[in-house]
Amino acid sequence: MANGGSTGWPVIAGELSVQRKKGLEPKYIALYRDRMEYYKQAEDLATGLPPRGQLDIDDVLDISFGATTIAIQLADGKDLALHSEEETIERWGRAFKEILEGWRAEHAEAEEDAAEENA
Repeated sequence: MANGGSTGWPVIAGELSVQRKKGLEPKYIALYRDRMEYYKQAEDLATGLPPRGQLDIDDVLDISFGATTIAIQLADGKDLALHSEEETIERWGRAFKEILEGWRAEHAEAEEDAAEENA
């Protein structure tokens, strides 16, 4: 489902801090319906530079929300922790939940269609 680059409009975008071994690192993150991209700064996205990294929503196994943290467990066994103020995390949490609900509904429908074709 990876599109690469910033096609379409993000559901939400803004600065969040990513947990690294040496501490928190600020990133500009854009969340789309099918992926999350991160940039060094907002201008990189605005000027069309490619993202510095990306994860596909398909790769998200689990996600949990704390007051100031979003913890994402990925299919490759890695974990990603995003940090910000409580109000910002609440907005991002709503966006993630909306996207994941849509993704699950879309995949459930595709599975039903495949089952009907095989019946």
